[in-house]
Amino acid sequence: MRRVGFLGVLVAAALVGTPMQAARADDGLTYNHFVAFEQAVADDVDSFWASWSREHSAPYHSARLVLAPQGRSRNSACGVAVADPVDGADDASPAFYCPRDDTVYMSAGWLYRVIYRNFGDLAAAVALAHEWSHHVQRLHKLHPPTVEIAELQADCWAGVWAHDAGDRGLLDAGDLAGAGQALYALGDYDYRSPDHHGTPRQRERELSVGYRNGDPARCDLPQPRRRTKD
Repeated sequence: MRRVGFLGVLVAAALVGTPMQAARADDGLTYNHFVAFEQAVADDVDSFWASWSREHSAPYHSARLVLAPQGRSRNSACGVAVADPVDGADDASPAFYCPRDDTVYMSAGWLYRVIYRNFGDLAAAVALAHEWSHHVQRLHKLHPPTVEIAELQADCWAGVWAHDAGDRGLLDAGDLAGAGQALYALGDYDYRSPDHHGTPRQRERELSVGYRNGDPARCDLPQPRRRTKD
């Protein structure tokens, strides 16, 4: 289990009544505590976008978060099941935003086992911030010409939120690297797929761009160049 840096502050608010020893950096989190942490992350991301929207006179209302329990599935208004990949639902997606009901759906089991345990706390938070960015894209009536551009912009906006978290002293050394490694692992080279999200390096790079500039307006992306590998 990787050390818990970013979790320390948010989890204190999420686990009211839970002894702080349960959230010590050298302990890691149990699955149940991790679920509480992800809800705290959603509240923090929502607060960031609400504040940014007020400052820029942009429309905003909160999305909902549904964390599918470990080993369980949930259906959305988009007709897609969220599932822990181990449950055998081949057509399920472990994380997505449904614009028809303004809800982010995520498999808590997948986040905990695949993202948090392999890449760390900020990586799990960035996965949620990425999906929340799709909600903001919809509210701002942005219609990127391809899924790839929409996904890379969401990666960049997740980096913008991470920049804000860093300004508030929530990040430790190595947190951003772990989040970048997670996005790199989630990239793909399936250019012909309509669901292509960007190559590993593109996804890692856009997170870094958002983190460096801290400005959503600087995440407007040109058409990515096609490469066999990058």
